[in-house]
Amino acid sequence: MKTKIIIMGILTGIVLPIAFSYVMLNSQYPNLTNLDFFKKLWTGSEIGGPIIRLSVLINVPLFFIALKFNKENYARGVLVGTMAIGFYIFVLHLI
Repeated sequence: MKTKIIIMGILTGIVLPIAFSYVMLNSQYPNLTNLDFFKKLWTGSEIGGPIIRLSVLINVPLFFIALKFNKENYARGVLVGTMAIGFYIFVLHLI
């Protein structure tokens, strides 16, 4: 049971910033297709890199809300998902 909650937190910590960056990019560039969005996110282009860095901040309130309601395992999963995206951003800057 504990691992299911942690995995759910990891998935939320990864999917929520990607969805938020999609909304942000779609509001700035309405003619952007889904394929173009994932290309910009994957390559870390001049548009996609800063957007994904900014969208990771959406996990901060989620983390503290989970802690407030004593969902430590879920908060731990959100933190791991955030660190996974942070590692991806770090690798993008190295390349």
